[in-house]
Amino acid sequence: MLHEKYRRRSVEKVEVIEDDEVNEMEITNFEKVLNPKCAIYKEFKRFLVGEVCIENLLFYEAMINILLKCQNASTKSNSWNLKELVENPHKYTPHNETTIKINDEEIPYYESLYKTAMIVESPEIKNHLIRIFEKFIPEGSEYQLNLTSELVKSVEHKIHKSENIDILLFKPVLKEVYELLRWTNYPRFLQTKQENKKPLITI
Repeated sequence: MLHEKYRRRSVEKVEVIEDDEVNEMEITNFEKVLNPKCAIYKEFKRFLVGEVCIENLLFYEAMINILLKCQNASTKSNSWNLKELVENPHKYTPHNETTIKINDEEIPYYESLYKTAMIVESPEIKNHLIRIFEKFIPEGSEYQLNLTSELVKSVEHKIHKSENIDILLFKPVLKEVYELLRWTNYPRFLQTKQENKKPLITI
Protein backbone atom coordinates (compact mmCIF):
# COMPACT_ATOMS: atom_id res chain seq x y z
CA MET A 1 0.00 0.00 0.00
CA LEU A 2 1.15 3.52 -0.74
CA HIS A 3 2.25 5.65 2.16
CA GLU A 4 0.10 8.72 2.76
CA LYS A 5 2.64 11.24 1.43
CA TYR A 6 3.01 9.39 -1.87
CA ARG A 7 -0.74 9.11 -2.29
CA ARG A 8 -1.18 12.84 -1.60
CA ARG A 9 1.56 13.61 -4.11
CA SER A 10 -0.29 11.60 -6.75
CA VAL A 11 -3.44 13.62 -6.03
CA GLU A 12 -1.54 16.87 -6.58
CA LYS A 13 -0.52 15.73 -10.06
CA VAL A 14 -4.11 15.28 -11.19
CA GLU A 15 -5.24 18.14 -13.38
CA VAL A 16 -8.66 19.37 -12.30
CA ILE A 17 -10.85 20.59 -15.14
CA GLU A 18 -13.39 23.22 -14.19
CA ASP A 19 -16.15 24.74 -16.28
CA ASP A 20 -16.57 28.53 -16.31
CA GLU A 21 -20.15 28.24 -15.14
CA VAL A 22 -20.12 25.10 -13.00
CA ASN A 23 -17.43 24.16 -10.52
CA GLU A 24 -17.56 20.39 -10.81
CA MET A 25 -15.30 19.94 -7.77
CA GLU A 26 -17.89 21.36 -5.38
CA ILE A 27 -19.41 18.78 -3.06
CA THR A 28 -22.88 19.27 -4.52
CA ASN A 29 -21.62 18.32 -7.97
CA PHE A 30 -19.14 15.65 -6.91
CA GLU A 31 -21.65 13.72 -4.82
CA LYS A 32 -23.90 13.22 -7.83
CA VAL A 33 -21.50 10.50 -8.99
CA LEU A 34 -21.99 8.76 -5.62
CA ASN A 35 -25.78 8.87 -5.78
CA PRO A 36 -27.45 5.91 -7.57
CA LYS A 37 -30.43 8.19 -8.27
CA CYS A 38 -28.31 10.34 -10.59
CA ALA A 39 -27.66 9.32 -14.19
CA ILE A 40 -23.94 10.05 -13.97
CA TYR A 41 -23.53 7.47 -11.18
CA LYS A 42 -23.50 4.50 -13.58
CA GLU A 43 -21.00 6.25 -15.81
CA PHE A 44 -18.69 6.89 -12.86
CA LYS A 45 -19.03 3.30 -11.68
CA ARG A 46 -18.10 1.95 -15.13
CA PHE A 47 -15.10 4.27 -15.14
CA LEU A 48 -13.91 2.92 -11.77
CA VAL A 49 -14.26 -0.66 -12.99
CA GLY A 50 -12.13 0.22 -16.00
CA GLU A 51 -9.55 1.90 -13.75
CA VAL A 52 -9.52 -1.16 -11.44
CA CYS A 53 -10.41 0.94 -8.40
CA ILE A 54 -14.05 0.06 -7.83
CA GLU A 55 -13.25 -0.85 -4.21
CA ASN A 56 -13.53 2.80 -3.12
CA LEU A 57 -17.10 3.18 -4.33
CA LEU A 58 -18.14 -0.26 -3.05
CA PHE A 59 -16.86 0.55 0.44
CA TYR A 60 -18.56 3.95 0.37
CA GLU A 61 -21.87 2.34 -0.60
CA ALA A 62 -21.55 -0.34 2.09
CA MET A 63 -20.99 2.30 4.77
CA ILE A 64 -23.84 4.52 3.54
CA ASN A 65 -26.19 1.53 3.75
CA ILE A 66 -25.22 0.77 7.33
CA LEU A 67 -25.36 4.45 8.33
CA LEU A 68 -28.91 4.60 7.01
CA LYS A 69 -29.76 1.59 9.18
CA CYS A 70 -28.38 3.44 12.20
CA GLN A 71 -30.43 6.59 11.79
CA ASN A 72 -32.29 7.74 14.88
CA ALA A 73 -35.91 6.84 15.52
CA SER A 74 -37.29 10.21 14.40
CA THR A 75 -35.66 9.82 11.00
CA LYS A 76 -36.88 6.24 10.57
CA SER A 77 -40.42 7.17 11.55
CA ASN A 78 -40.71 9.71 8.75
CA SER A 79 -40.51 7.89 5.42
CA TRP A 80 -40.83 11.12 3.41
CA ASN A 81 -37.77 12.57 5.13
CA LEU A 82 -35.79 9.40 4.49
CA LYS A 83 -36.83 9.40 0.84
CA GLU A 84 -35.65 12.99 0.49
CA LEU A 85 -32.42 12.11 2.27
CA VAL A 86 -31.63 9.30 -0.16
CA GLU A 87 -32.59 11.23 -3.29
CA ASN A 88 -30.88 14.48 -2.29
CA PRO A 89 -27.78 13.51 -0.31
CA HIS A 90 -25.93 16.77 -0.93
CA LYS A 91 -28.76 19.05 0.19
CA TYR A 92 -30.56 17.59 3.16
CA THR A 93 -29.89 16.49 6.69
CA PRO A 94 -32.73 14.93 8.72
CA HIS A 95 -33.49 17.31 11.58
CA ASN A 96 -36.55 16.06 13.42
CA GLU A 97 -39.86 14.30 12.80
CA THR A 98 -41.42 17.05 10.72
CA THR A 99 -38.66 19.06 9.10
CA ILE A 100 -35.58 18.66 6.95
CA LYS A 101 -32.80 21.14 7.50
CA ILE A 102 -30.93 22.47 4.47
CA ASN A 103 -27.25 22.65 5.30
CA ASP A 104 -25.85 26.17 5.62
CA GLU A 105 -22.42 24.78 4.89
CA GLU A 106 -21.33 22.10 2.48
CA ILE A 107 -20.55 18.87 4.26
CA PRO A 108 -20.28 15.38 2.79
CA TYR A 109 -23.41 13.27 2.80
CA TYR A 110 -21.82 10.64 5.03
CA GLU A 111 -21.03 13.35 7.60
CA SER A 112 -24.68 14.36 7.70
CA LEU A 113 -25.62 10.72 8.32
CA TYR A 114 -23.11 10.42 11.16
CA LYS A 115 -24.65 13.50 12.79
CA THR A 116 -28.04 11.79 13.04
CA ALA A 117 -26.95 8.17 13.51
CA MET A 118 -27.30 6.19 16.71
CA ILE A 119 -24.32 4.19 17.95
CA VAL A 120 -26.09 0.85 17.81
CA GLU A 121 -24.55 -2.06 19.71
CA SER A 122 -26.40 -4.95 18.15
CA PRO A 123 -25.12 -8.31 16.87
CA GLU A 124 -26.55 -7.53 13.42
CA ILE A 125 -24.67 -4.23 13.05
CA LYS A 126 -21.50 -5.67 14.56
CA ASN A 127 -21.51 -8.68 12.21
CA HIS A 128 -22.19 -6.42 9.25
CA LEU A 129 -19.21 -4.22 10.15
CA ILE A 130 -16.97 -7.26 10.58
CA ARG A 131 -17.95 -8.44 7.09
CA ILE A 132 -17.11 -4.99 5.73
CA PHE A 133 -13.75 -5.19 7.48
CA GLU A 134 -12.98 -8.63 6.04
CA LYS A 135 -13.92 -7.54 2.54
CA PHE A 136 -12.02 -4.23 2.40
CA ILE A 137 -9.35 -3.76 5.07
CA PRO A 138 -6.86 -6.66 5.52
CA GLU A 139 -3.90 -7.23 3.24
CA GLY A 140 -5.03 -9.42 0.35
CA SER A 141 -8.75 -8.93 0.98
CA GLU A 142 -11.17 -9.14 -1.95
CA TYR A 143 -11.48 -5.36 -2.38
CA GLN A 144 -8.48 -4.13 -0.43
CA LEU A 145 -8.53 -0.37 0.08
CA ASN A 146 -5.48 1.84 -0.37
CA LEU A 147 -5.17 3.02 3.23
CA THR A 148 -2.26 4.10 5.39
CA SER A 149 -0.65 1.30 7.37
CA GLU A 150 -1.37 3.16 10.63
CA LEU A 151 -5.09 3.29 9.91
CA VAL A 152 -5.21 -0.38 8.92
CA LYS A 153 -3.39 -1.43 12.10
CA SER A 154 -5.71 0.68 14.25
CA VAL A 155 -8.86 -0.89 12.80
CA GLU A 156 -7.41 -4.41 12.79
CA HIS A 157 -6.42 -4.11 16.46
CA LYS A 158 -9.94 -3.17 17.56
CA ILE A 159 -11.56 -5.81 15.36
CA HIS A 160 -9.31 -8.58 16.68
CA LYS A 161 -9.79 -7.41 20.27
CA SER A 162 -13.53 -7.03 19.60
CA GLU A 163 -13.32 -3.50 21.02
CA ASN A 164 -15.77 -0.75 20.09
CA ILE A 165 -16.91 -2.36 16.86
CA ASP A 166 -19.39 0.27 15.78
CA ILE A 167 -19.85 2.79 12.98
CA LEU A 168 -17.40 5.23 14.62
CA LEU A 169 -14.58 2.72 14.16
CA PHE A 170 -14.94 3.00 10.39
CA LYS A 171 -15.38 6.77 10.20
CA PRO A 172 -11.65 7.51 9.61
CA VAL A 173 -11.61 4.83 6.89
CA LEU A 174 -14.68 6.32 5.24
CA LYS A 175 -13.07 9.76 5.36
CA GLU A 176 -9.93 8.43 3.63
CA VAL A 177 -11.98 6.65 0.96
CA TYR A 178 -14.14 9.73 0.40
CA GLU A 179 -11.02 11.86 -0.09
CA LEU A 180 -9.66 9.35 -2.60
CA LEU A 181 -12.93 9.35 -4.52
CA ARG A 182 -13.16 13.13 -4.55
CA TRP A 183 -9.57 14.17 -5.19
CA THR A 184 -8.17 11.24 -7.19
CA ASN A 185 -10.87 9.13 -8.87
CA TYR A 186 -13.28 11.96 -9.65
CA PRO A 187 -10.77 14.38 -11.28
CA ARG A 188 -9.53 11.53 -13.48
CA PHE A 189 -13.12 10.77 -14.40
CA LEU A 190 -13.66 14.42 -15.39
CA GLN A 191 -10.46 14.42 -17.43
CA THR A 192 -11.55 11.30 -19.30
CA LYS A 193 -14.94 12.84 -20.06
CA GLN A 194 -13.26 16.01 -21.29
CA GLU A 195 -10.81 14.08 -23.48
CA ASN A 196 -13.64 12.07 -25.02
CA LYS A 197 -15.33 15.32 -26.05
CA LYS A 198 -12.28 16.59 -27.96
CA PRO A 199 -12.77 16.44 -31.75
CA LEU A 200 -10.52 14.15 -33.75
CA ILE A 201 -7.82 15.94 -35.75
CA THR A 202 -7.81 14.82 -39.37
CA ILE A 203 -5.00 15.48 -41.81
